[in-house]
Amino acid sequence: MQLPRLRPWEILIALAGAAALVGDALYRGSGSVALAIPLALIACLPLAWSSQKPLPALLATTVGLVVCLAAFQPYHTAIFVLAAALYNVASLGDRRRSLIVGAGARSASKRSAAASPMSGCGSRATSTTRSRTRSSRSTSAPESPHIYTEATKP
Repeated sequence: MQLPRLRPWEILIALAGAAALVGDALYRGSGSVALAIPLALIACLPLAWSSQKPLPALLATTVGLVVCLAAFQPYHTAIFVLAAALYNVASLGDRRRSLIVGAGARSASKRSAAASPMSGCGSRATSTTRSRTRSSRSTSAPESPHIYTEATKP
């Protein structure tokens, strides 16, 4: 069994994805470089064959990214790597397969967002801030920064 010949731009996409994952790990300080480099290369290597075998490349990339997420948490960068694999499935596959894979990716992303440790980040603070703002508006008179009284003059 002979593997199909790789295209140069696909190799560049795979290497760029791996470099982005390693860079994210270094930036966050969430993992060692010795662990991040091989895991990122294993996760992004299937992108090099994504135009010949898009669905197996998507599945292998997804498994590799799940391992990377567990090891060094590159949350934001993993989205872009997965998007590259999803794009190839959608552009090279037939309509039915593209819709099925897209629907599966959407439901999986909703599930993973709900289970993510960062899922509620900011939503509680926003609702608390809104309720405080509403209550302060209703109890105090509106103030203008341009109107000075004797007590507030410097």
